[in-house]
Amino acid sequence: MNINNWLRDHPTGNEYGAAIGDRGDRGDPDRAYKFYLQHIDLDEGAYDRAYTYWGLPRNLWGFMCFDDEDGRVRGFVRASNRAMAKAAVLDKYPNARFYR
Repeated sequence: MNINNWLRDHPTGNEYGAAIGDRGDRGDPDRAYKFYLQHIDLDEGAYDRAYTYWGLPRNLWGFMCFDDEDGRVRGFVRASNRAMAKAAVLDKYPNARFYR
């Protein structure tokens, strides 16, 4: 799964402009989700591919999975590298696992 491509295919902007941030789709914090975790590409204006404005710095990571019971679970964290992003996700979902 490529989260950046998923964002491109699911824009958040509308006729009034871009969304500011994205709350994601929350899941049960006690579940053992297996997340895709990827750095989110932000353009020079600090917008992702869904036209959501994130501001600077460009240290945004997205995590996402599709669960049989909870459906789509996704969110975003700020981190300098993948290890720190994993730690930030584990703060929200302590039983999470990650694809490589």
